[in-house]
Amino acid sequence: MFRLSSYNRIYLTYKYPQYIHYNEKNEFEIVRNSSVHYNATDYVTVQKLFHLAKPNVHYFYNHIYNSLVIEDSNTMKRILYLYFRVQRFKMAFSKFIHIVRMKISKQYNQHNLSYIPFSNRTISIYENKRIYTFDDLELYKMIESCFNYELYDIPDILSLKNPYTNIPFSFHNLIYIHFQLLQYGKVSKFFILYFKHNFKKNTLLDQYQVHLYVNCLTRTFSQFTDQKKEQLLMHMIRIHPRYRTFLNIDNQHLHYLFGSVVRYFYIYRNLKRNDIDNGSTYLDIYEHKFKTKLEHVYKTNPMLGRKYFTKTIDGNFKSHIDQNIMGL
Repeated sequence: MFRLSSYNRIYLTYKYPQYIHYNEKNEFEIVRNSSVHYNATDYVTVQKLFHLAKPNVHYFYNHIYNSLVIEDSNTMKRILYLYFRVQRFKMAFSKFIHIVRMKISKQYNQHNLSYIPFSNRTISIYENKRIYTFDDLELYKMIESCFNYELYDIPDILSLKNPYTNIPFSFHNLIYIHFQLLQYGKVSKFFILYFKHNFKKNTLLDQYQVHLYVNCLTRTFSQFTDQKKEQLLMHMIRIHPRYRTFLNIDNQHLHYLFGSVVRYFYIYRNLKRNDIDNGSTYLDIYEHKFKTKLEHVYKTNPMLGRKYFTKTIDGNFKSHIDQNIMGL
């Protein structure tokens, strides 16, 4: 047993030596409980934190937050006081070590991933005994791409990897990246949720599968060509017989009227086709978004797209299509 093998042990050995069973030679000793300064609550708390193999948050969750044994408020206050002192030391000491490492370690890259000089907003990460520096925007884009992946219409979360080593960033660096990006105003919705779920992929996927899938669909739609978007627009109108006369007007008018809601139709169609979130509010939201637009145009322009026949001077009939748009 090494007394100084963790942050907890370093702090407790020097602040509460009367409760430590190991001397400077790491030999086991009996703790004297006859001292006037001896406190049983402190002794038990020190022993638990001294021998804790998991992060301190596990102790807090199991022995403080979910404690069913401790009912006395004074006892709980004493435990909390000791716990927070240990945590404060741990955070301060680990921050000090990080600063030292950033000072003495070698810089790996002198430019960003595009071989362009760094901007004024950079994030330096210590990993594998080297310092890797990224522009805040390129790191933000790397994070966003982790939530844009789906395979056979099943969303997945990719690990955020160091592009220079292709190795996933360590857990503590994910936390560091999260707070650094927040300081620069780069807020990634799913990365915040990822952080709140302790960077557990399965937990996030279970709770936000539909949201992640919609995010993937939105990303996919943004990469479609104009021709592909036009095909979706035509399909949106074609499957709703009430609005089929809209197909008679030219493409320029169609895009002007419905170009902004094609994305909602694409998301709705895929959710319904793959039976994801079928019949729920989320599906209804996207159906409502594009159908509201179709219905509004139809009611304000009931003759839009209809064919008219007029008789010419020579007695023949000539057709034309009503493309006058009103009330928008």
